[in-house]
Formats: sequence, C-alpha cells, structure tokens
Amino acid sequence: MITEYSITAYFLGELPDGESRRLEEESLRNEELFDQLHATEETLIDAYVRGEMTLERKTLFERNYLNTQRRRATVELASALLQKYQTEDTNSARATAVPPSSERWRTALVANSVAWTLALAAVIVLVIAAGLWTMWRKENASSLQAKGPSATPAPQETTLTTAASPTETVSQGQSVSPAPTPATTVSPSLPRSPKHAPADSAQTSPVFATFTLLPGGVRSESATGKILNLPSAVTIMRLHLVLKEINFASYYAELQTPEGATVLRQEALNPTAAGSHFEVVLDIQTRILESRHYVLVLYGAGESRPGEPAAEYVFKVNKK
Repeated sequence: MITEYSITAYFLGELPDGESRRLEEESLRNEELFDQLHATEETLIDAYVRGEMTLERKTLFERNYLNTQRRRATVELASALLQKYQTEDTNSARATAVPPSSERWRTALVANSVAWTLALAAVIVLVIAAGLWTMWRKENASSLQAKGPSATPAPQETTLTTAASPTETVSQGQSVSPAPTPATTVSPSLPRSPKHAPADSAQTSPVFATFTLLPGGVRSESATGKILNLPSAVTIMRLHLVLKEINFASYYAELQTPEGATVLRQEALNPTAAGSHFEVVLDIQTRILESRHYVLVLYGAGESRPGEPAAEYVFKVNKK
C-alpha cells in the first residue's frame, strides 16, 4: 500500500528500487496518485529552501533528489522566489511604519487643504456646465420653433464592423475561414423592423475548458480513455499534455481518430516546466470536434530524430 511515508521515502532515496519502480508505474495510471506525488515534492522543496529540514533529511534530499539538472533548477527558482517575497515584505513593513505625531499632523493639514481645493474646483466646474447646458437648450428650442416640427435634425450614423475569425487549420491541409460580416450601418434613433435587423456583431470572448492528460492508453474505438465533457458554451479545449521525459527542444501534435485519420495538426509546441514535471499546452477549437474517441500524438521537432513519435494520449470527447 502506497502511503505518504513511502512517497517521501521515494524522493529521499530511502525506498527500495522495486517499490520505486512500482510507484512510478502506478502514478502514470492513477491521476490522484500523480497529484499526491507532485504535492509531496513541492512540500519537500519548500521545507528545504526555508531551512526547515533536519540535518539527516537535508543530507538525503541533497544526495538523492538534487541529482539532476532539472531538479536543481526547480529548487533554485523556488529559493529565488522566496527571497524576493521576503524582501518585498520587509520593504512593505518599513513603508507602513507609523510616522511621528508632528509628521502625521502636517500630512493631515496638507490633505485637508488639497481636499478643499478640489471640492471648490468641482463646484466651479458644475456651475459652468449648468450655465452652458441652459444656454444650449434655449438656443435649440428657439431654432426648432422657427423651423417647425418637421425640422428635427437627422442623427449621425454609427458604423459597427465585425472582424472575421482567425483561420483554423484542419485535416488534409484544408483551411476553414468564415467570411467576414459586412459593415452594418445603425441609426440610434430610428426603429428597425425585427425582420430586417442584422445579427449581433459584437465579438464574444473565447470560453476555455482545461484538462490534464497523461501519456498512454489503447488506440481502439472501444477504449474509453479519459472522458472530456465539453459544455455547449465552451469554444476552446485546452489540453495540458504531461511529458514523461524531455527528448526534444520542440514538438508538433496530430489529433487523429482511432482509425488513423488526421483531424488537426499543430506545430511549434515548446515544453514548459509545471512543478515537478514538464508539459506541452495545446488549444483545440471545439467546433472541429465530435463526440467520439481521439488519439493525440506528439512528434519530436528538434534537431535530434525529428518526426519521431514522443507520446500518445487517448481520450473521449463528450459534447453536451
């Protein structure tokens, strides 16, 4: 049985090799265990950079955990962030120190003087604005009476233009780009018949649904994989693709059906650090997806072995 003690022993190098391998394999299948490993690792790093470890545990941590360049870089970053936050807290405490009583009185007097000056200026502006408004109303009333009731000036027209959506690359190298909506002239004061009213041209913000996927799975129509539920309001599905190891400087992805048909291809995907692991982030327009199974394949795009499959992710989309 995997416990918190065994996970801590795994990072400190105290867990036997057989149990360590079993823990690693189980974490690839069990997402809850993977998150638990991640949380324990962050707790150990935090205790180390804060100097809260015992001498024995610190020795094991430095010997068995800080044995890779990636782990050392992660700990150095955590230490730098801690020092930055501590420095900011110290400066903030100095800035908020209580000034002497004479300084407080001087500050209060200056503040009151400024407040009275601003209030007086506001009153003057209001008086001027009220006078101008009264004059404008009188002039317009006289003009309308002289010209008669049919001389109401025509309002200025306002032009609203809707930009076209960006082009989205889909299967077989085809490009789908919706035609831009023509400019629509809108008169703010004249009513429009509902029959001829144009569609709302306001651009809506994209709605994201974010999921984390672990590599592995079975390429089959009957394989369940991870089920990704997409509400109807979601426009972009954002996938965080966890990498077991980093072998390439960049990647490109192909979204395929279990039969091998390519639905989407996206290039120039760079791996980024996310806590104790690396991942690639991929955004997919939900309009090209159906409620079915998919296989996402990552290929290496660096100088070393380009085009070689690096990882596969099997999942099922369920559009609501």
